[in-house]
Amino acid sequence: MTSQTEKAKLKLATLSTSLDDLEAHLEPLFAQTLPETVLGLEPIQQAKLQTVLPYLVYDLIFSACRTLVCSLPKNPDCPTCSLP
Repeated sequence: MTSQTEKAKLKLATLSTSLDDLEAHLEPLFAQTLPETVLGLEPIQQAKLQTVLPYLVYDLIFSACRTLVCSLPKNPDCPTCSLP
């Protein structure tokens, strides 16, 4: 049982580090409003950013629900519970 506990702690530490890295990468994106961020980009880069952002938000919500051990098929408060 100790071995499993140690493995779980290691995985949690790895997850925490990964989330810290993700937060550091996303921080510049959230430092400005979306219009301010998009203003300095070329039109094609603007389109790419505005296309990818909804997917990013959706994936982050889904990951948060999974991390919180959300009962995906049964939880009506979770926006991703309608997934097949």
